[in-house]
Amino acid sequence: MSMTRDRTMTYHAMGKMLTPDAGIYVGSHVHVPEGDARMDYDGRVSFVAPSDTPRRRSVTISLRSVMIISMIAAAILFVMAQCALAQRRAVIKEGRRIASDIVLAENNIEAMKKQIAAAQDESVIGWQVVHRIGMVSRQGAEVEEIYAPDTRPQQTLEALYENVRAAGQ
Repeated sequence: MSMTRDRTMTYHAMGKMLTPDAGIYVGSHVHVPEGDARMDYDGRVSFVAPSDTPRRRSVTISLRSVMIISMIAAAILFVMAQCALAQRRAVIKEGRRIASDIVLAENNIEAMKKQIAAAQDESVIGWQVVHRIGMVSRQGAEVEEIYAPDTRPQQTLEALYENVRAAGQ
């Protein structure tokens, strides 16, 4: 007897073939609370859940709902990306402003260094003294020595500390 299908004969759906999608799959971890245990005709133990046991309901979501939620999520992501881009542009702009301020400060420092170097030249100092202040060269002038009296006390540091301690008591 061959297992190939004979094309001249007609076949009818029988048994499980009548309802192919009606199979029930039960995992080994299923627990039926307060279920009735009974012995089937073929010797297997089966459990029947009481009729008042709540059944799970399947949740159906329409395609329209999924599309609306997806569009809202995409809009939120788009706004977040635009905010991040604007913030990045602001940071770049601020960085460029700081860099230009640094270049300007360096140029000012170089200009001041040149002015200081020119002001430290002895000939410039001599000209400023003669023309602005009116000083004359000491060559040919009388030199007068001036002595200031000693204005510092002759006490030692230990004596000063003793005076402070005595005043505090």
